[in-house]
Amino acid sequence: MPGRSGRHFDHQALPHGAVRVTGARVALLAAEIATGADPAAARNRARLGLATVRGLLLDLLATGDRDGVNAAMEDFLRLYYGSK
Repeated sequence: MPGRSGRHFDHQALPHGAVRVTGARVALLAAEIATGADPAAARNRARLGLATVRGLLLDLLATGDRDGVNAAMEDFLRLYYGSK
């Protein structure tokens, strides 16, 4: 079905695996479980992490503010995983 522009979205033009968001969630889930999180908490944490990254990417596309997005991601990682 064509989009608003009247053109079809060409999934073939995307890099290999770009549409496989589920794969990213599975990798994050595996990483959370490997750190000892129980499966239910690991699913929630993987979803939260992926949602945060998606939101920051959208922010970058909308604003072009790479420094601000990088700073927000650093703060998220520090809050989420603690300072090391």
